[in-house]
Amino acid sequence: MKYLSMLAICLLCFASCTKNDDPAPDNNNGNNNQTANKTIDAGKLLAKWEVVSNYQLGYDASGNVISADGASQTFHEYGITSLPPGTPATYITFNSGNTFDLTDGNGNAGGVLLDYLLPHHGQWLLKNSNGTLNFETTTPNETIDYECEEFKDDYIHLTYTSASSNAKIVFHLEFKK
Repeated sequence: MKYLSMLAICLLCFASCTKNDDPAPDNNNGNNNQTANKTIDAGKLLAKWEVVSNYQLGYDASGNVISADGASQTFHEYGITSLPPGTPATYITFNSGNTFDLTDGNGNAGGVLLDYLLPHHGQWLLKNSNGTLNFETTTPNETIDYECEEFKDDYIHLTYTSASSNAKIVFHLEFKK
């Protein structure tokens, strides 16, 4: 009888449990702001922005972070470090006519944080109802789509995901005015 009572209690507890179908919150640099604006305002984009983060996080099939690389002024988990002292600033200026210019802190063409990915002068395009920012890359005839994770008047967080059947890498770019 004692075991039957325990079984009944266990069954009642099990029956009252419900599955949580809500997705895990996005990694928003520790800020689980579920109301983040993910739409880029084209008029407010047209400006000079400082590149404050360029890092990547690798995930296994279960969603666990298994690798991290890059530098950030805002995100310091999983071994992502601040930019080394003396690192020249990198700026991207979004111009009308859908062009951008990549410069360093002295106004010279290029910038250490994005030279490997973006040309010094290139094309950009808003896609998917302004939720995606498409960039021309340094590889001829190739572009890359970054999804907007958050857009504010003075801050942009973009991600690009490269996935395979058992893992994914999420590349993060953050800009501030």
